[in-house]
Amino acid sequence: MLVIRLKRVGRKNQPSYRVIVSPKGAGGPKGQPVEYLGWLNPLKKTFELKKERIEYWISQGAKPSATIHNLLIKIGLIKGSKIAVHQTPPPKEEAVPVTEAKTETAAVEAPVKASVEEPKPEIVKEPISEPSKEPVAEEPSASEPVVETSPAETEASTDAQAS
Repeated sequence: MLVIRLKRVGRKNQPSYRVIVSPKGAGGPKGQPVEYLGWLNPLKKTFELKKERIEYWISQGAKPSATIHNLLIKIGLIKGSKIAVHQTPPPKEEAVPVTEAKTETAAVEAPVKASVEEPKPEIVKEPISEPSKEPVAEEPSASEPVVETSPAETEASTDAQAS
């Protein structure tokens, strides 16, 4: 299969290219071309192409490279959309921005939820007293009589003992 592509000529830091027709994979870009079809100077952005010969080789089944395809669209020799020549990989997502985005959305959601909820009545809880460390008196056994005293009698007996 034939390919219409660019062959680099020129010195270091002074590129210029020849537009050639060559077999695909045979000798690479430095292989012997079948025919020269023009030239391209990217520094001055000038070029010259043999349009009739390019049309002939395309009719014979030669495929233009992506850069040549875009160049042929530019001059109006073929119609279609341009091909992305320099394909860049998609940017890698970092873990840090993702977590920051989650915290921002959580911060935005929190005030919304707080404003929607109705205020709840306050429940007052009495503090639970800690268990005393004094030994607990044993319950009176069934054989001993249980004497109940009223609170008034208890206060009178404590007042009498205090004085």
